[in-house]
Amino acid sequence: MSPINLFETRAVLRVIGVGGAGGNTVNRLADLHPEGISLIALNTDRQALTKSAADHPEVIGENLTRGLGAGGDPEVGERSALESEKAIKLMLDGADMIFLTCGLGGGTGTGAAPVIAKIARQMGILTVAIVTTPFGFEGPKRGKFAAQGLEQLRKHVDTLLVIPNQKLMEMEDRKLTLQEAFLLADQTLIQGVKGISDIILRAGLINVDFADVRAVMSDAGLATMGLGYADGADAAKRAAKAAVHSPLIEGDLSGATRLLVNVTAGPNFSLGEIQDVMDYILQIADAENAAIYLGHVEDPNAGDSVAVTLVATGFSGTGERPKDAEVFQAEATRERRRAVTLDGEAIAPQPVVQEIDLDIPSILRGRQDRRS
Repeated sequence: MSPINLFETRAVLRVIGVGGAGGNTVNRLADLHPEGISLIALNTDRQALTKSAADHPEVIGENLTRGLGAGGDPEVGERSALESEKAIKLMLDGADMIFLTCGLGGGTGTGAAPVIAKIARQMGILTVAIVTTPFGFEGPKRGKFAAQGLEQLRKHVDTLLVIPNQKLMEMEDRKLTLQEAFLLADQTLIQGVKGISDIILRAGLINVDFADVRAVMSDAGLATMGLGYADGADAAKRAAKAAVHSPLIEGDLSGATRLLVNVTAGPNFSLGEIQDVMDYILQIADAENAAIYLGHVEDPNAGDSVAVTLVATGFSGTGERPKDAEVFQAEATRERRRAVTLDGEAIAPQPVVQEIDLDIPSILRGRQDRRS
């Protein structure tokens, strides 16, 4: 019998950056050298892709746009994705989960992202979209296009995480430069992607596997995400508090039937500090009825800092009746039993140990330190 490579059983994750903002996210992720994640950039603008750091940059809709962009028209973005459907399927083939990221309000991301999401879900891929909506100063037309794009995305993704750029500005009590504002938007998108992917790919004292993530995020509809960072005394509790009360959190967490919590901390992070994080979150969430999945990632470069990423799904009013916690726990168990076996012995997917320096954006970190 030929030897089995345990790494072949791990989940295959891909990040698909669509349009200009999505391409920026992919480029910044590439700077972190994320082992275990393939980076794909799709754009109607060939010139923009010449600077792409993606593993697989690809022009879509070249016959339609001649590689000159969508001109801010979502319909052109949609038609471009439909034209390139075959190429998109080839890029998605073999993936277990994709993160679809873009800035809504323009042409390519707004129009193409829903088409790509639909293709991915038809292929049986867990599809999570993490998108931004425009700053107020970008004008009402972009806001209108963004709202239309959100409505289309909701129809075709498993989970939709929306980061309102205008709300990011509320996280600062000083005047942002234009460059800082867009940098903060890009980095928040990255934090969303990595906060979820690290749970699957990175080893820690408490592991959440892909089956758990699928149980939380499959057919979840509109979700909400909170990011928290703190260092020094009581960092764990303060990071949890910052995540729960993040301006990115929409509505009341008590309405969520599924919670995914990721804690990134240094090697000296204690069991008591994990308890501090969960005690605070459980005060807010519906602990009796919600399915709560906790993951811990050890970052050797974190020092005494703690980062908490919180994803809440399964809210009522998202278009489907949420399943209860017992159903999701059972689904996760069934997924685990599908693991590769060797002579009757289950082989668990092997997490990838990475030493990625996962920093909350410095702009965001400064705000939280001042208000803790």
